Amino acid sequence: MTLRPLGATTARYSNDWYILPCDVPTGTFAAIQRLAVTDVFGARRWITPAGAGAEHDWQQWSMYVHGDAPGLLLPPGTPKVADGPALEEVQLARDENANMVWGIEQTVRMPTGDPRPGAEAAAETLAFRRRLRPPTRLDDSRAALAYRVMSLVPEHWIPFIPVHVPGDNRSVQLQRAPLTGTRLTAAYNRTRTRTGQVIVWLTVRRDTGRGGRSSGLAFDLLTDTTPQ
Repeated sequence: MTLRPLGATTARYSNDWYILPCDVPTGTFAAIQRLAVTDVFGARRWITPAGAGAEHDWQQWSMYVHGDAPGLLLPPGTPKVADGPALEEVQLARDENANMVWGIEQTVRMPTGDPRPGAEAAAETLAFRRRLRPPTRLDDSRAALAYRVMSLVPEHWIPFIPVHVPGDNRSVQLQRAPLTGTRLTAAYNRTRTRTGQVIVWLTVRRDTGRGGRSSGLAFDLLTDTTPQ
């Protein structure tokens, strides 16, 4: 296609660059076929692309090129997107004390589809399990100290462990990652196109988390059994 600037076009000079503004419709692939420049002496010159030289030319240079078709792709966009509340949110955090990675469910989706704080859902799940299987009571002859194999971890903290290397039953693989953590969020989005059509879609985003977290996980504990 041949692009023609709307109205009079004024070239702007900045740091050895000349910028010629030109309006391009959205959803098109724009390529400049001809560009003529007339200097102050009245001489007219045809300007060719910088990357049109031979492949072995050391001065060959290009910008905004898509493969073998030089040009600029301007995909269709939306003027504004409305983000809905998070339906699911999981934070992947590294626990330095326990030397583990935890998937913390900040927001979970209920069977009705509504979001719910992960801590509240975890507390209800734990209370339901205790009603089904109440904890056993010990008699008064117990010792002053009790041994515990490990401490409890919040119900909505999901542990992540190393996995074996594919094809190897002994070696495990670890992936180096930043210590800032990762947050995964699922939410609905809504927008209106330039033609007035309403579009709704579900997105899953990966953002930077809040850093390391401590679960309080510990092993081989001695707890005081004296009534407080």
